[in-house]
Amino acid sequence: MKTNRLSVILLSIGLSPIGDAQVQSATQPALIFAKSGDAASGVVISENDTQLRLNVTPCAQTASVVVFQKPYSKSVHGTTTCGGVTKALAQVLKQ
Repeated sequence: MKTNRLSVILLSIGLSPIGDAQVQSATQPALIFAKSGDAASGVVISENDTQLRLNVTPCAQTASVVVFQKPYSKSVHGTTTCGGVTKALAQVLKQ
């Protein structure tokens, strides 16, 4: 597997990276822009006609957000419980 900054971030939070991506800035909460072939699981924090924002660290104090611009596919991936609150998880694949 090719190692890049997305791979390092996703591996550090326990996810398996697929493909390449661009990372915005290390000084802000991690904001990752997915590229074709990237996949991630987490809590959808926003979705509109052009993009979906996915928090891949839903139980952490600071969010790590992956931005998927259309086209992408989204599926239900279960739930997680953080601080007694159950949150729906989604798995998103950038096409």
